[in-house]
Formats: sequence, structure tokens, C-alpha cells
Amino acid sequence: MASIGPEIPLRPLDPNTKVQPEIKQSLKIQPVHTPKTADIAQTALSQIRKATPFSDVKRVPYISLEVLLEKLQPGDIFLSYYPENTDAIAAGLRAGQMLGKIVTPVSTEESHNFVHVAFYVGDGKLSEAVGDGVRINQIDSERFKLKPGMSHGFLVVRPTNRAMAEEACKIAEELSAKHEAEPATHKYSIGKAILSGLSKGSLDQKGLARYLKGACYAHNKIQPMSKNGIREFFCSYFVGWACQAGESLDVLQKVNNSLPANEKITFPDLTHIDKKHQGRALSDWANTVVKKHGERFKEHIKLDFDPKLTSPQRLYGFFMEHPELFSQEMLIVAPSEETEMKSFKHDKHDNPDIIE
Repeated sequence: MASIGPEIPLRPLDPNTKVQPEIKQSLKIQPVHTPKTADIAQTALSQIRKATPFSDVKRVPYISLEVLLEKLQPGDIFLSYYPENTDAIAAGLRAGQMLGKIVTPVSTEESHNFVHVAFYVGDGKLSEAVGDGVRINQIDSERFKLKPGMSHGFLVVRPTNRAMAEEACKIAEELSAKHEAEPATHKYSIGKAILSGLSKGSLDQKGLARYLKGACYAHNKIQPMSKNGIREFFCSYFVGWACQAGESLDVLQKVNNSLPANEKITFPDLTHIDKKHQGRALSDWANTVVKKHGERFKEHIKLDFDPKLTSPQRLYGFFMEHPELFSQEMLIVAPSEETEMKSFKHDKHDNPDIIE
């Protein structure tokens, strides 16, 4: 092969030649570090931070349930981050969300790893659509405990509208089975969950009608279980729907304030309708209101997504895009072995990652 330019002969290095200190340092053989549990935990944290738009989100190593509960508020939303396969449902949802990123791109690289969403309703309890349906589970279960070396974690998101959060909490808890022996009224739909990953989750006319059904439940506590009623949920559908139901009465009041007295919107009385037909009656009412006043509602709705078509990835994306509505409070991550052995009181001044 032809050389480019003249050849320059190499001469042996004179041992008396002085070498700059920084060059000497660069020539030293650097030690090779083998992975430790702390390194694994740090890698997991960096993966979660890739999916987190704010650099100032607090990192909270999971040390004890008592310390964690002190930091939570009713209405906080738990997003479970699982970069590795855990079960068939999580794997299926992750696959659907990865395909969804091709169809409707999202702005974060790791967002498809958010595979579950739950409501914290206080007293160490979570309301969630999981397993057989919507039910209350304890946060002290093994599912939420993080140990050194685990790669998954939990992002805690807090609604800035406390009135909405409190109302949503009540609604979520009311619809939940309260103990293991109680069957879940609202079943879990794995099919809807996986398909939601392929959708944008935009709030269209059908989504607005579902929004009004949620408002009706928030007002009169009747949730039709017949055809056209809402009988099935998946995790992000349930959390998003409860949030919208919590927001809806304020939105309805604002819409009514803009209408003349003879056009004020009132909820239908479903108590005198056979349960088999309540769902149809509610749908007819909601569709009529949307057709007549849908644009007015859109002017006031802040949670403008369709929960039924919103995957955990899309819900996380909405939270990220609207920091004025949802603040990202903390990342709960696995502790390192060193952190797990330390007491909070002893190290709270020396370790900024441990909070009181």
C-alpha cells in the first residue's frame, strides 16, 4: 500500500529525556475495578435518570418503610420502572410500548420501562389495577421492597392540584376491593393494556364522553357495570381516569358558568333506571353533552388525554410535559450494601442521598 507523505524514521527514546508530569500520569496502568453491588445500583439509578427530565429529582434509597411513608402524601402516583423482565404482563406491556415509540415517538429513551402505575391513598395503602382487578394493596408487600443489586425502582409523581388529588384518592379507594377475600368489581384488562402502548392517548370525542362519565360518578357515585359502562381497567387507565374524575367537577362548574341558565348541564338521575340499561343511559347523556358543549370542555380540561388509550409510558410522558400539573418528587431506588448498613440519624449530614 502506498504511503502518504515522506516516511519519518522512529528513534529510540533517550532515557535522559524529561517527560511532562501529565504525560507520565497518562502512561500509568490504571487499575481495573470489578463490578460491585454499589456499582450495579448506581447503573440502575443512571438508567432511571435517563428517563427523568429533571436533574433535581431526589434520590431516596429504600431503607425502611417508616422513612418512606413520612415522605409520601395521599394522591402521590407511583410509576414502577422495570428495565428487566419481571412477569408476562410487564413483558407484554413493555413490548407494546416499544412498538408504540415507533408509531408515535416519545421524548425519553427509557420510558417504555415504566410498566405500572398506582395511587398512594395514605396509611401505607396503594390503589391499583393489577392482577384480577382494581384493589387496595399494602405498600409493605415484597413487590415494593428494594434490596441491594435490584435494577428497578419507583418514581413518585405528585399532583400540584391538591383538591384534585384528594378527590381522585377518594374515588380510587371507593372503586377498589379492600382486602384479598373481596372480589374485584372492576376487572383488569391485559388486552387493553398492551394495545394502549400503540396509541397516542389523545382526548377525542369518545374520550370526552368517558371524561363526563367519570364526572357523573364523582357527583352521584353510580358506576354502571352494564354494557357501555366502565367495567375494566388497566393500571394507567385507572389512575388517569380517577385523576380526571377528581378534576371534572371543577371543569363542569366553569363550563356552566359560561352557559345561560336554561342550558346549564345537569347529571342524569340513574337511580330509577334498570341496572341493565344504566350504561346506555349514561352514554347517551354524555354523547349529547359532548356534541353540544365539547369545545367548551376542552377549553377548561387540563388533563387532556384519554386514559383508556394511555399506557404507563404515555402517562409518564404527560407528567413530564406538564410540570405545572405534576411534580416529580423522588426516585426510590435500591440501596447500596454500605447504605443499607448505615443508620439514617448517623449519616444524614454526611450522605446527601439519605433524607430524613
